[in-house]
Amino acid sequence: MVSALTGGGFLESEVEFRSGAVDADQLGASAGRGGFTGLVLRFAERIGVADEELETKYRYEQAMRENRFVVSVAAATEERKARATQLLREHGAHTIAFMGAHTIEYITSPNNR
Repeated sequence: MVSALTGGGFLESEVEFRSGAVDADQLGASAGRGGFTGLVLRFAERIGVADEELETKYRYEQAMRENRFVVSVAAATEERKARATQLLREHGAHTIAFMGAHTIEYITSPNNR
């Protein structure tokens, strides 16, 4: 999926992915103030929803433990967001969400397996 995103117009620096127990452990143990974890937790802090913060963090951690990929794509414009959505759908993404300054927009619903 990463190669599809980079081949589809995104820079390598705009795409991050995590999978497996090691990444899940890092997310689970993190205070969440930097990198991928920081993205998730900063969003929850901004809107003041600690429960959603923990739910989102748990969902990502569980996906990694199940050896699924959690992919983050920096998409600063609506056009980039549409392109990322298209590429992710074409390559089998189960859940697609965009984290804005004060919202989470679910393009496809969270996969609660």
